[in-house]
Amino acid sequence: MSSSPLDQKVLSKLMRYCAYKERCSAEVKTKLASLGVQGVNKEPIISYLKTHQYLDDQRYASAFVTGKFRINKWGRLKIKMALVGKGIEQAKIDKAMNQIDEREYTNLINQLAWSKKRAITSSDKLTVRVKISRFLASRGFETALIIKAIENL
Repeated sequence: MSSSPLDQKVLSKLMRYCAYKERCSAEVKTKLASLGVQGVNKEPIISYLKTHQYLDDQRYASAFVTGKFRINKWGRLKIKMALVGKGIEQAKIDKAMNQIDEREYTNLINQLAWSKKRAITSSDKLTVRVKISRFLASRGFETALIIKAIENL
């Protein structure tokens, strides 16, 4: 589809694609492939998008961390794994993860543990502890914090 490295039709589509919501480089590369842009023709387009601030992996990582933590109530481990899966560099992940306030993080895990405890009908303490710890682990919280949250119940 693309004959020149900066095909204006493709570039226009990608500028709208990136303006709609934050995107990472991997998502843009996938979109380029779906538009029929191959190999060496991708890099000038990605470079243009980065230069004109349509595409910024650090900004994407920050928005991703904030959204997954505040809205989806994910823990650090799950957020990190999702960002690694999207091909974000470790330094950018670490910088974005530093946005999470420690007090807010602790409050969230305690709140989730408490709400899960109320939802469990079993009266066996071990069963309750196991269900809460599995739930919090599935949300991506660290083992030490899970143990602390269960002890606080």
